Amino acid sequence: MSASRKLTDLSRQELYDLIWSSPVAKVAADFGVTETVVKNHCNNRKVPRPTRRYWTKLAAGIKLRKKPLPPTPQEVFEIEAQRRVPKALALPEPGARLHPLATGLLTALNKTKPGDQKLVHLKEPVFPEVTVSKPLVERAAQAFHVILQSLEPLGIEFKKYQGTFDPGFFKRGKR
Repeated sequence: MSASRKLTDLSRQELYDLIWSSPVAKVAADFGVTETVVKNHCNNRKVPRPTRRYWTKLAAGIKLRKKPLPPTPQEVFEIEAQRRVPKALALPEPGARLHPLATGLLTALNKTKPGDQKLVHLKEPVFPEVTVSKPLVERAAQAFHVILQSLEPLGIEFKKYQGTFDPGFFKRGKR
């Protein structure tokens, strides 16, 4: 098998199938690498491995179950992203505790003076760009709170823009 492909060329599913069909030592020998390399490759790709006892018990005729291949973070995200979002999201009650970023947005909007059209316009690297009338400032912060609470479980976070002029933005992942 190693003559045509490298261990790194295997898909996650192929690695899972291979690691559950032969002991790690045999897989390592087939690919011309050490057992540690195979184990690390499985760990890095979140592929569960059978224990050494698994092969002993299997040889003794004991019927065993394979640990299922867990979904990748990308697959979890795609599944969660497919869930239907309610047509209306309830805003928190006035005066309720808001997400720290929403509280900061509320404070910044309250400090900003309305312009010619009696609208508050906020464009800072820490917050989203917001234009709202003074009476709706709290509602805008509450809406931002609901958005943050809905997206953070999916791994989507609001990030501060690194420059000085553009507003913050939403981004998925740590990078």
